[in-house]
Amino acid sequence: MNTDDELRECIKQQRKYASFFDWHKKDEKELGIVETLFESMKLQGINTFQNLRISQKDPPDCIAEDKSGNLIGLEVSEFVDEEAVRFNVQGKDVYRDWTIDEIVRKLEIIITEKDSKTFHGCPYKKLILVIHTDEFVINFQTLKPVLEIHEFKKTNQISEVYLLFSYDPEISNFPNIKLKITAK
Repeated sequence: MNTDDELRECIKQQRKYASFFDWHKKDEKELGIVETLFESMKLQGINTFQNLRISQKDPPDCIAEDKSGNLIGLEVSEFVDEEAVRFNVQGKDVYRDWTIDEIVRKLEIIITEKDSKTFHGCPYKKLILVIHTDEFVINFQTLKPVLEIHEFKKTNQISEVYLLFSYDPEISNFPNIKLKITAK
């Protein structure tokens, strides 16, 4: 199979709903998502991680190092409506119309679930959760003012959480928001 055939096969297998970050192989997808976040951060003048790689023992999904060489664990999760995904697989062209409250609740659930995992290869200087989304109505410009002030429940393991959006041509970047985690 040549490269063109492989690309056609990947496109055929791509899901029909919120598919921007939906890649074929899970570990490559997770690595690509974290790379995308790091590139987005670099464009924002934040360049704190290096030597990114797939973790040999999941979770975390990926490992990087900070400027001092300390290990950073990175866990990846998707913000998507699974029911809309199923309906689109069945040929129904639907999308989820999320409210701000539903988005915040769903983010809280994802953070809590990921924070409860047993992470391998510790100790990590910090654990970072990257939540990516390509949901049609979840918009960076709308969510930014809300999520910049909202504080999510204190976590036991995860020290930083980023919400990563698909490419935005208006800013020529993949916007992201660093979520606030309560310190108490």
